[in-house]
Amino acid sequence: MKKSGFIGKKKVLATIPRLVEGVDGSKGKGNSVGRGKSVVGGSSGVGGNNSGSRNGGSGRDWYVYFQVRDPLTDKMKPIKVYRGFKERKTAAEKRDWGYMLVAEYTERLRAGWSPLNDRDDVIYSDNIEYENLASRFTTLRKAVRNSRYYLSAFLEEKKRILRPNTYKTYTSKLRIYCNWLEKHGYGDYDVSAITNEIILKFFVFLVDDRGLDKLTIEKYIQILKNYYEYLKRLDRVRNNPVHD
Repeated sequence: MKKSGFIGKKKVLATIPRLVEGVDGSKGKGNSVGRGKSVVGGSSGVGGNNSGSRNGGSGRDWYVYFQVRDPLTDKMKPIKVYRGFKERKTAAEKRDWGYMLVAEYTERLRAGWSPLNDRDDVIYSDNIEYENLASRFTTLRKAVRNSRYYLSAFLEEKKRILRPNTYKTYTSKLRIYCNWLEKHGYGDYDVSAITNEIILKFFVFLVDDRGLDKLTIEKYIQILKNYYEYLKRLDRVRNNPVHD
């Protein structure tokens, strides 16, 4: 039976994110997306069917809730994402925003991203718990292999086989790509979490903001395809995100 593209591991690594609504939306009860199922791992998650109050919330706040496995303790850790809800004034706006976050974090978790390396994006059940985790994960953060790391490694490999002018073209275009990723918050993503949607946003930037012509865009496509094929050879990505 098809696994829907999930990584086939028996141990549950993360539960499917779900929206927990505040009192202005549904009297504090959380709307669940994928209740009790896992994003990566087995068929059921830990704590995936908790309500907003049981998750530690006050019942007034809106947030997206999920759990991830702490590799140091092998226990599931609760994660709450509050980002963007305060800026939405009505329940309908908050709900639409929440469902978008649910989709975003589900995709990121499927791709292998872990919130344990992303302090600004999530909040643990309390700040003290986060500070304890942060100190324990210092060495793990230093080992993160993000886009900047692999782009540098890719260019180092290409330097040995490309003509100097061609290598200069690769360096220039990949530097622009790397800077764009970092400016838009994708710099610390694991390379496997860079999706076709993100790639398309980059090309929209090249066309709309930089006004590049078709031939230059095609050169970007060629270089980025080569880069992600390189990552496939390293088993860092399963699929090349550069496609139509």
